[in-house]
Amino acid sequence: KQIISFITGISVYGLSKTNLKNILIPLPSLSEQEKISTILLSIQEQLLEQNSHLKNLYALRKSTLNLKLTTENSDVSN
Repeated sequence: KQIISFITGISVYGLSKTNLKNILIPLPSLSEQEKISTILLSIQEQLLEQNSHLKNLYALRKSTLNLKLTTENSDVSN
């Protein structure tokens, strides 16, 4: 509601820098911010772990395909 009172314009709405500076944005308490930070760090660690697994799977896929293609090519030559 607070932001709506600062918006100007009829067909294209805008919010001036001056009005934006006057809008109060409530922040969670420090303990709540710490909980959020802990959750986000946990998610980041899980993403890094998943990316590592994904890289390993891509490497395994590549080596499996290379081995399969190399084996098929040597079978054709014989």
